Amino acid sequence: MERALISAWCMNAVLTWLFCLFAGQLLAQEIPAFPKAIYRFGGIERLDTSQQTIYLAFTGGDYNDGGQKIKRYLKREKTKAHFFFTGDFYRNKENKRLIKALRRQGHYLGPHSDQHLLYASWEDRDSLLVSRAEFRKDLLANYAIMAQFGIQMEEATFFMPPYEWYNQQISDWTAELGLTLINFTPGTRSNADYTTPDMGKRYVDSKRIFESILQYEQQSSAGLNGFILLIHIGTHPDRTDKFYEDLPTLLQLLKGRGYRFELLSKLNVSLAIFVFLSQMKAKGTASDGRFSLSLSFDHKNCQRRSWIKGVSGSLSSLAILSPIASARKTQGLARSQEPHC
Repeated sequence: MERALISAWCMNAVLTWLFCLFAGQLLAQEIPAFPKAIYRFGGIERLDTSQQTIYLAFTGGDYNDGGQKIKRYLKREKTKAHFFFTGDFYRNKENKRLIKALRRQGHYLGPHSDQHLLYASWEDRDSLLVSRAEFRKDLLANYAIMAQFGIQMEEATFFMPPYEWYNQQISDWTAELGLTLINFTPGTRSNADYTTPDMGKRYVDSKRIFESILQYEQQSSAGLNGFILLIHIGTHPDRTDKFYEDLPTLLQLLKGRGYRFELLSKLNVSLAIFVFLSQMKAKGTASDGRFSLSLSFDHKNCQRRSWIKGVSGSLSSLAILSPIASARKTQGLARSQEPHC
């Protein structure tokens, strides 16, 4: 028994050392974490279109009328989703119970800015309405209130901007903080589920939204592969036709067509895993793939934290801090986020 434990410990130590070696090489080459993603203005707009995977995202600010129902629907359908809330949403005492429940269920909880600022002019996207200091102060305030729910920045590195409106500069400032800006995938009307009848032609009812999703899935050569599908967790009371009521039907239908719903956090180091395992296999040191690997960023110490977890046995993990991956400079981050699809 003791020999087995010592052997396992030695294997973990060797694998950890080898990983640090290869991780250093990857970072030195500035290989992007999402090589098959589609980028727009520096932000991820869609993931790998060769995979039948959908990333469900909800945003919340002023309204939360659908929160409890959405939570129940997702639990019943055994589906994980992303929730991006403003700082004010996190501060609202009425939302406290929901936020804690979503976290317990294993959903991703992230930032949507603290005060839901408009970063750029609607007329001229390149015309900024906030300074770098204002942007950072607001976003970090969002993370500060998230921390009160036990959500640390290093576990919530995906950020969806307010109004889903941003430009390259906002993406660069986001990257400076070690975060990844994402946005919904265009093509359907799901993001219009907030509209109200008084908006006239801009109003889109739930039936049209539902049909737009199915129509896109049928007509696009890639279907909804890699899609970031956005829905609002709540809408103005004037909108009585709530699209989130159709969520169970939508999930069942898309799953029936072969789609799976996953979290973006699973993709954080998919490239590093493949390169690491392939190099290990080439050296004849690991051909059975009995371990998995993941990374997250330690924003306080500007270090990457690496884990090698055994898939068999007790799934115990060995955590180390490696100085080989200090934060990149802004220019390097900007380059690494350009399109590679």
